[in-house]
Amino acid sequence: TIWFEGGNRAMRRALQLAVLGAAFAAVTVLLVPVTAAGDTANAHLRLVYLSSDSPNVDFSVDGTRVWSNVGYRTISNYSDVGAGSHSYQVRKAGAAPDSTPIGQVQQVLNADGYYSMLAAGKVDELKTAVITDAAPPNPPPDYCQARFLEASPDVPAVDVVVMQPNIIYPNISFMNASEYIRMPAGVYDI
Repeated sequence: TIWFEGGNRAMRRALQLAVLGAAFAAVTVLLVPVTAAGDTANAHLRLVYLSSDSPNVDFSVDGTRVWSNVGYRTISNYSDVGAGSHSYQVRKAGAAPDSTPIGQVQQVLNADGYYSMLAAGKVDELKTAVITDAAPPNPPPDYCQARFLEASPDVPAVDVVVMQPNIIYPNISFMNASEYIRMPAGVYDI
């Protein structure tokens, strides 16, 4: 449950929708991966695409298309990528591999690390980042680990409160994620 008081009604509604969208996407997206022991020569990368006004896109690693025709709110499974420095590009779906990307980022991935390649914002100002995900060990039975990601460029930094157990994720700004917090598995008001 999210509640805003005071101010312009349209602004309150926009903030409510943005925070709800960011919270929904982040909870869905950023739960700790359940994994088996990994290959020590590889890192593990997934795609998180949260640009609501963008067309479908293709994602490439070092110029090689890895995910094609990706739509808004797509969260891929993890794929193995060789550890080391890589260039990640986002292009409109079907664009030539040598065309100018609409977003790109360079990042080093560590062996056995887990990462999310994030693209969010408006299509004409698409932002990209690679964020580190939590690596195993997984939480014990009946527990989960969650974090929140702010993916709306029009909303200032937010505090996210998980009601009962009253956990606060403070000051999360656009293209940033909170730390993971372990809590009992369940359904929570946010």
